[in-house]
Amino acid sequence: MAAPALPAPRPAQVAARVLWRAGSVAAAAAAAGAGATGWWASRALTTTPSTIRRWPVTVRAVGTDWVSLRGPGAALAGTWGLWWPGGYARVLPAPADEPETAERPLTPIEGRPHAGARAEMCAYAWPDRPDSLGLPWTDVLVGHPVGAAKAVGDQAGVAGRRAWLFGRPDNRDWVLFVHGRGSRRAQAFRALPSVVAAGWTGLAVTYRGAVEEGGGRNGMGAREWVDVEAAVRFARDAGADRIVLVGFSMGGAIVGELLHRSSLAPAVDGVVLEAPVLDWSLVLRHHARRMRLPRVVVPLTLAATHLRAGSDPRELDQLRRVDAWTAPVLLVHGTHDPVVPVASSDLLAEARPDLITYLRAPGAGHVSAWNADRDGYEAALTGFLTSLP
Repeated sequence: MAAPALPAPRPAQVAARVLWRAGSVAAAAAAAGAGATGWWASRALTTTPSTIRRWPVTVRAVGTDWVSLRGPGAALAGTWGLWWPGGYARVLPAPADEPETAERPLTPIEGRPHAGARAEMCAYAWPDRPDSLGLPWTDVLVGHPVGAAKAVGDQAGVAGRRAWLFGRPDNRDWVLFVHGRGSRRAQAFRALPSVVAAGWTGLAVTYRGAVEEGGGRNGMGAREWVDVEAAVRFARDAGADRIVLVGFSMGGAIVGELLHRSSLAPAVDGVVLEAPVLDWSLVLRHHARRMRLPRVVVPLTLAATHLRAGSDPRELDQLRRVDAWTAPVLLVHGTHDPVVPVASSDLLAEARPDLITYLRAPGAGHVSAWNADRDGYEAALTGFLTSLP
């Protein structure tokens, strides 16, 4: 007996099936796209960049003590380094009521640019060499069992990470600088003269996975804090009584992990955080909004990062731990930071007003509060060091 014929579907049913199938395909494609974006983002997040961000400019004209620039970096307000092949100078803020692209004061450091030269604006404001600061310094190895401040040449064959020591190695007061992801020890140069002038010894350190350690994959703070702990031990073994940790960007996450995990955390007498990564989720949401990506990309990126880095970035949330902090904090963050949202520092300052002095730098970008307002930054840093018991 033949099977009864099924009734022909109505046009509305056909349309519904087509839309459902199309929607399923689109949803699957969107999910696959979001997953691919999350995987790509996790790779970018856990891979150390090999170059420092600079802003290209062309020297339009130059005088004895001034320069006129054009190009993407010409409008950067404040004090910046000007790098070109074979030379370096410092560009100062434009005169009041004049645009930054007008003639600006110029301080030559190494050579002098010529009209037509292609150059780059650099936030560090000094050449990437410790001798450029004009301060007494020593190249040391951190992680040596004895921990004494000896020159690298005196520790041949001994494992350790290079660091630059500025000021007196027999000092009782030390400031340890932890640079950000993709940055170098020279990131500390803007703060170091004020630190040494205030009577403190400065130690610019690095950590595994950093550019100066060969690059590669980073742990977003989950592993790097051990290398900073070695620097704290180094300073204590050298005779330090007071220790201040300075963390820039991801260096702030590393400092936060040390405060949470290290047995040496009680030895930290003060903390300076500039544009710190306090919660990777907030950073990713910030970039997802800027790039107009779907919200689902953020949890997918966090999960992919966990697989890549071997540590869960969701467990590196410093905002959940701030109640346990005991050392005074100087918090610095630019209001125009495109990398780490200033809102995260706002939350930190609101959570511990008893502990935190907050310098919210108007108009400053990522780790460039010094560049935007050099005098204000140096006064805040010196005042903070002077106020410590």
